[in-house]
Amino acid sequence: KAGQDVLKYPIVLNDKISALAGGANSADAKPSPQFYDALTDLSARADVYLRMMERVKKIYVPAFNTKVKDMNVPAVQMK
Repeated sequence: KAGQDVLKYPIVLNDKISALAGGANSADAKPSPQFYDALTDLSARADVYLRMMERVKKIYVPAFNTKVKDMNVPAVQMK
């Protein structure tokens, strides 16, 4: 029930990247081969999300803006 409960709030990609960066910044030794494996894996996963966000920015946001403009309604409505 705590805010840090990993069962309720599972560790996600940004947590893993942050932990990897923190470990690298706090070490006095050369990164291990496992560090580089994790970096490669997390970089590939992040690239998937970055490509998805580019698609949202290039396709869905302009389509939404056009739809809102055509309907002549405010983009955010307050009730």
